[in-house]
Amino acid sequence: MPYKPKRATAPAPIPQSSITAPSKQNVIVSEPTFDANERIAGFSMIAIKRTLQRIGLMPDRDDIQTVASALSCPRNQAERVLEELERRELVSRTPKRKQWDTTFKGRRLAFHWDPPRRFTPAIERPYERNVMGEGFAEVPCGILRFTPDGEDMFEEGELDATMHVEYEGDRLVEINVPQPDEYQGERADSSNIALSVYLTAKDAKVFAEGLQKAIARAEREVERRRTKQSQRTSTGSPRTVPRKSR
Repeated sequence: MPYKPKRATAPAPIPQSSITAPSKQNVIVSEPTFDANERIAGFSMIAIKRTLQRIGLMPDRDDIQTVASALSCPRNQAERVLEELERRELVSRTPKRKQWDTTFKGRRLAFHWDPPRRFTPAIERPYERNVMGEGFAEVPCGILRFTPDGEDMFEEGELDATMHVEYEGDRLVEINVPQPDEYQGERADSSNIALSVYLTAKDAKVFAEGLQKAIARAEREVERRRTKQSQRTSTGSPRTVPRKSR
């Protein structure tokens, strides 16, 4: 029986009540919590989250118009929304007319709060003889990770394209991100699967079209960088200046 990589278990979520944010005075500030079912001034929390991401960006901004555009509502309604956001301490009014800034609480909602994710059960199909999945491609990839000090880093992994028949439904195209058990160039015949995604054949075709466009753009960018590096190298090399005859 072929080896089946073990799937990595997702870590348990950290309770929001246990997360604190540091301040300059070393005062512990509790992490604000938000209810995805709540509405603010009649708008959903997702709409408010999207709107807060646009407030306070440009020095010559008109935040009333910013809110009106984000929520597709008239200016007078947008102004009422800003008043409600200010009452809830999500924004604060600045000395300049028509301008607000997001507060700590508003920034947490805008950039750090995530709504509950949607989950559906994976229903397994009964075993059928001569019906099995098949792998078609496997390439190395880089998995973007973040270090504790906030730096970006790539972790080596692989990307697999397979056809999967274990579950019910028409999402049979499987894309895996395995992480081989490897150390200093030596590999074991095992790996963890960091992520698996499933697509319908129709959606996979749309993705493949987008991938082809990304490939073409990537090839042009690689060529541009190579040309630029070549120009730098030739410019930086010492030049021979002919001597003038007397």
